[in-house]
Amino acid sequence: MPSTTGADKPEKPPKSLLRQVVGRPTGRNGYEEFLAAADLLKSSKIWKQAEGKQLSLAEKHLVLSDRKLQRALALLRKGVRKPVDSPRDGLDFTTLLPEFSAFRSLGRLLALQQYVLYANGRTADALETLRLGLRFGSLIQQDGLISGLVGLAIDSLVIREAGRHLEQLSAADCERLADICGERLAAPDPLPRVLESERAGIKRSLRTIFAEQPATAPKALGLEGDAAARRLAQEFTQAHRDDERRRAMLAALDRRVDEAFRRVYDAYRRPPWERVAPEVKSDGSVGGSLLALTMPSIGGSFTAYTRAETKIRLLAVHAAIRRYRWETMRLPGNLDALNLGGLAVDPFTGRPFKYVVAGDAYQLTSAGPSAGADDPDAVDGRRPVSVTP
Repeated sequence: MPSTTGADKPEKPPKSLLRQVVGRPTGRNGYEEFLAAADLLKSSKIWKQAEGKQLSLAEKHLVLSDRKLQRALALLRKGVRKPVDSPRDGLDFTTLLPEFSAFRSLGRLLALQQYVLYANGRTADALETLRLGLRFGSLIQQDGLISGLVGLAIDSLVIREAGRHLEQLSAADCERLADICGERLAAPDPLPRVLESERAGIKRSLRTIFAEQPATAPKALGLEGDAAARRLAQEFTQAHRDDERRRAMLAALDRRVDEAFRRVYDAYRRPPWERVAPEVKSDGSVGGSLLALTMPSIGGSFTAYTRAETKIRLLAVHAAIRRYRWETMRLPGNLDALNLGGLAVDPFTGRPFKYVVAGDAYQLTSAGPSAGADDPDAVDGRRPVSVTP
């Protein structure tokens, strides 16, 4: 059982994320509160002992009594009420992102707080913690795909906890949950911002490396064994004293990156169930080969973001079903009875969610993304998505 006391040896304080990432805070950017909250979490001894372990309810209460963790949660609440922007001018291959591991831990803390609030019968407060987690998860998605994936992981943590406690919701709680889901679905999708950050980062990395240190480019990019990267580095090295030739080569790289992402954006604008991320294949040229190696896996990101939207929609539909049951003392026979319109549409198929009533119980699921041929959890070639255990 974790404790707040003990004869632990003095530890060297962890390096401040706020100082590493921001330096001098402005007080105007909510990202600074997030970093300060992460610093408090990292310095909490009780959290180090508790994270990732199976804890009793009493132990969870003890964890939440820690003053550093209380202050961290207060900072999150303060931060989401401010404008939030990336504290960085841009990304390249040298950019460190030291805060995201701690941000994921903050998501776990929010899920733990939800559990305790539900256990104490404070469902309205638990739902407000869900709202906080969803806002936090969305707002940290500022710096490339890694920030997006961590934000989605935080979403998943707080959504999963909400899904475990749907039976505790009153009629008023159902309305509150529907409001939270509606707020999130109405907010701007962070994926375009994440993609733009990724595009700019790739361009900046390629330009920096090949313009300044072409001989070391393959190693800097982690492509020492790639013949295309070596050939391109040789071309830039040979053009080192020819400014016009070097500028033309850099412009050609820029155009390749822009064109690749233009096709990604075109795919994103389609309905989620029609999105197919374009493959970035080499066209046989040196630049094309390099781009194919350095572009991230956009297809996996499309699926991850569609799954996140699906879970929010599922929670909202659960809220409507349970609100209907409070009103009528029975479950709706089908989703049409709820008059939800597009909210009940499965983002993976464009058709209504699967809803099955069995006596006093029901199941609500999404068809989910396509599954691998050997996936043991596949159903009709897909991996279903649900927010209930």
